[in-house]
Amino acid sequence: MLLGTPAEEGGGGKIKLIEAGAFDGLDAAMMFHPLDRDLLAHTALASLWLTFKFTGVPSHAAAAPHIGASALTACMDTFRLIDGQRVHFKDGVRVHGYITNGGQAVNIIPEHAACEFSVRARDVAELARVRAIVERCARGAAMASGVELQCSTRQGYKDMRNNLTMARVFGEHLAAGGRKARETDPHIGAGSTDMGDVSHVVPAIHPYLAIVGEGEALCHEHRFTAAAASDQAAETALTAARAMAKTAVELLVSPSLREAVHTEWASRSTG
Repeated sequence: MLLGTPAEEGGGGKIKLIEAGAFDGLDAAMMFHPLDRDLLAHTALASLWLTFKFTGVPSHAAAAPHIGASALTACMDTFRLIDGQRVHFKDGVRVHGYITNGGQAVNIIPEHAACEFSVRARDVAELARVRAIVERCARGAAMASGVELQCSTRQGYKDMRNNLTMARVFGEHLAAGGRKARETDPHIGAGSTDMGDVSHVVPAIHPYLAIVGEGEALCHEHRFTAAAASDQAAETALTAARAMAKTAVELLVSPSLREAVHTEWASRSTG
């Protein structure tokens, strides 16, 4: 079965397909992603998005600043407080954000300000712990400035549970086609993907194949965007498709392989 899964970048398309039953009855799922190196089973972080909206009291910034309560100060203090908590984050945790509303005019104490954060961790349990810290920082900042806080959450993704049994079979077919991939690489960071949610439902793999030279560029960079339209990228996609097709055939004809894949997945699912 070939599934088109749009809206990965923040839309959770695969999650909607899971909820609609698109993965029901499937033995496994496979996809690949471009990168600057070939990896069979790289990690992907659990994630979510938090939006904080601060509402203060406006006043004239020169004539009567003492009357106002700055929503922007609370917003900026949230960033500072989160930075102060990074010493308590486990390895792999990523918290990054930006200010979406920094005020309305330079001569007014800002009545409204807002920011958004992406929170990531290696698993859903650590994600919940870090989320509580980030929300606590926003509440503390709001309290310090005497402003109101509204917090909202946007669903993110679960961590990727790479099925090594299946990934290694993919790697064998990849090598037979002339590309020898590393199993993983601890020297490169990780992002997040809704394929992580799929891997909690069925055994899954999410290998990466290079479309640029190692260290030349990474995802979301201009050089990488240009490389995605190159002949090398097109050939890499075909190489991945061939290896996935051969892996699928092997899964179909080998009950013992399907059993080994499912046994590994079940052991991860039960913790």
